[in-house]
Amino acid sequence: MSQSATGAPVNPGSGPIGAINPKSLPKSSEDIALDKLRAKMSKEVAMRNMKRADRRKELTAQGKDPKDVSDDEKDESDVLIHTVHKAVEAKVASVSPVKTAATIASSTTTATSMDATLSMFFSDAMTEKNKMAYNPNDIAFHEDYKALLVHKISIPLSMFHPSYLHVLQYSNDSLPRIKITQTGSDGTSKNFSVLDISKAPAEADLNRADFLVCYNNLLEFFTDIGCGPRTLQGLNEHLHTMLTDPNFAMWFEAYKSFDRDFRAKFFKDPFIPDPSAKSWSDGVQAAKDNYLLRQRETQVAGNGGQDRRGKGNGGYTNKRFSPYDMTQRDNASRSSSFRPLCLRCGLIGHHADSCMAATPSKSGRSFLVEWRDNSLLQISDHKLVCVRFNLTVCRIEPSINHGIHMCSLCADTHHGATKCTRN
Repeated sequence: MSQSATGAPVNPGSGPIGAINPKSLPKSSEDIALDKLRAKMSKEVAMRNMKRADRRKELTAQGKDPKDVSDDEKDESDVLIHTVHKAVEAKVASVSPVKTAATIASSTTTATSMDATLSMFFSDAMTEKNKMAYNPNDIAFHEDYKALLVHKISIPLSMFHPSYLHVLQYSNDSLPRIKITQTGSDGTSKNFSVLDISKAPAEADLNRADFLVCYNNLLEFFTDIGCGPRTLQGLNEHLHTMLTDPNFAMWFEAYKSFDRDFRAKFFKDPFIPDPSAKSWSDGVQAAKDNYLLRQRETQVAGNGGQDRRGKGNGGYTNKRFSPYDMTQRDNASRSSSFRPLCLRCGLIGHHADSCMAATPSKSGRSFLVEWRDNSLLQISDHKLVCVRFNLTVCRIEPSINHGIHMCSLCADTHHGATKCTRN
C-alpha cells in the first residue's frame, strides 16, 4: 500500500471521482432499473412489429394491399436510455463535483434521477409513436392468458369479464401467480410461473348478462390467437345453441355448469365443438339432472333432513327421486338437438364452408356472401362479415380486422342470420 508524505496509508477510495474504477462498483439500483426498462421497451417494439407482420400476411392472403399497415418501428431504447443516463449524470455532477463512491451509488435513487426517467417516458420522441394508442374499447388480452392455454389450463370464464381484463392491464403484473412444473418426454422438468386461476372471481357468481359479455370476450380471444375458422364457428354454435333453448333462463345454472366442464375439456385437448353431436346433448342433460338433484338436496336439508309425508297413507309421497318422468326427459333431449344453419344459403343441416346450394333458401333472392380463404366474405366488395353477429350476439365494434355486422342472408344490419325471417 502506498504511503503519503506524512507516512499515513493512502485510501484509494477517498480521492476524487476520477480516481474511482467504475468496474469495481456494483450496478446501482437505477442502472438495474434502466436495464429492465431497456429490455421491456425492446420487447414491446418487437411484439408490435410482429403484429404488423402478421397483419401484412393477413391482408396479402385476402388480396388486399399490405402497405395499409404502418412501417415497423425502430428499436431506439438504447438511445433513449443513454439520454436519460447522461441527464442523470449531468444533474448529479452539477450538485457536487467531488463525491465518494457511496454517495454516487445512492444519488441515482434520488428524485433527480426519477425526474429524468419520467421526462423520458413523457418525451415527444416516446409519445408521438402512440398517437392512436387510446382506444376506449381496448381490452387487449394479456400474454398470461396465452401462457395458460399453452400449459392446457382452463381459463375461468369470469377472467374474461371487462373489469378483470382492465385490472390485469393496470396491475403491472401484480396479480397472484403460482409455479407449475411440467415434465418433458425426456424426463426433464421445467418450472413456469402462471396466473393463479383459483384467485379469479367465481364463475358461479356470473349472471346471464355477465355470462354473455364474458363469452363474447372469450370468442374474441380465440379470434385474436388465430383459432381455426371451423373451430371458431363451432364455439359460436355452442354458445348459440345454449342461448336459443326456450328455457335457458330456467336452466341457466345447469348450462353454466355444463359449459364449464365443456371448456375444461376443450382447453385440455382442443376439438371442433359440435352441438349436433349426441355427446353434447348428453352433457347438457347430465348438467340439468345434477342441477335438479342439488335443488332437491337443498329442499331436504331445509326441512331438517325429513321429506314431507303424504296424507292418509303414512308414507313418503316420493320414495324414489324422480324429478320428471322419462317422456319429459326424452323430449328434453330431442329439444336440445342441433342442426347448423348455413350462413350462405340459409338452409339447415350444413355449414357455409361446405355449401353446394345453387340458389338461396328463399326464391327470388341472390347470394350475398361466400366462404373463401377460411372467412365469410361479402360477394359485392369482399369485405369480412362477422360470423358471431350472424350466430349469436357480438358487441365488438366492426373494423378492418373484425368484419361488418350484417345479416348474411338479407344484409339487414339489425339482426343476424339466425334471427332472419326473410330467408
